[in-house]
Amino acid sequence: MTAIEKNLAAYEADVDFPAVSGMEHLQMLMTRSELHRVQGQLTAEQRTRLAVQTRACCSRRICSIRRSRPSPTWRVGARPKRA
Repeated sequence: MTAIEKNLAAYEADVDFPAVSGMEHLQMLMTRSELHRVQGQLTAEQRTRLAVQTRACCSRRICSIRRSRPSPTWRVGARPKRA
């Protein structure tokens, strides 16, 4: 198994099991970045697998962000009220 194949298999496993720690998410993103760096060396089948997993990862992250959205009173750049 090549390094590319190992990284791709690790990325697939990480995306399939998203309920992990923040450090494991960071490792997943680092693996994805490494795969992006060598994207020109991927076979067509590997590029397809990578694209499928990346779409799944993005859709899960967006869904989890929507579920954990802050309350409507929260605003970007808002300053806390002074007592």
